[in-house]
Amino acid sequence: MDKSYWDTFYAANKGVNEPSLFARWVLEQVETDKKIVDMGCGNGRDSIYFMENGMQVYAVDASDVATEHIAQVYAGKINVENKDYVSYLGERSEEFDYLYSRFTIHAILEEEQECCIKNAYKALKPGGKFFIEVRCVKDELFGKGTLVAKNTYFYNGHNRRFIEKEELAQQLTETGFQVIYAEEKTGFAPFGDSDPVVLRMVAVK
Repeated sequence: MDKSYWDTFYAANKGVNEPSLFARWVLEQVETDKKIVDMGCGNGRDSIYFMENGMQVYAVDASDVATEHIAQVYAGKINVENKDYVSYLGERSEEFDYLYSRFTIHAILEEEQECCIKNAYKALKPGGKFFIEVRCVKDELFGKGTLVAKNTYFYNGHNRRFIEKEELAQQLTETGFQVIYAEEKTGFAPFGDSDPVVLRMVAVK
């Protein structure tokens, strides 16, 4: 993850916005009063939403600039950790009911993704669910900019990596997860005039 890029981004975008459509969708799939990790929580808008709906939230992000607001305002209500989420999950064992990753897995390197999935499996309780939303190769931005690695392009100031649905599902399955939902479509993450095709996936341990 490019920490300096995201520190700068969140320094300029401090306002906490409405929860994402993905967070609203996930809340319909879970039991409240359970432990959920918001992997790469950013400014915490989805962490706040989950907390307000009765969940025990662990908001994890390497950028202390991003988490400054929720760490101060929601101290004692949201557990905030300034650490990269891959390492954070690797330090836990069967501790969480749910893992929530919105637009974060594509922000790490391809070689880190395998470690992330293994650590996620380890950190989840048996029967726990892993909710994922990512940019995929069907995104309209795929192929724009300079190719720097497989499915990764430098564009508008930072690297963007795009996920292949079949590859992610295979990684999850080989780790021990059962993929119970996978869909690529528009309407999942509209932003302004843009409505890209994104991938949602749910895996259960």
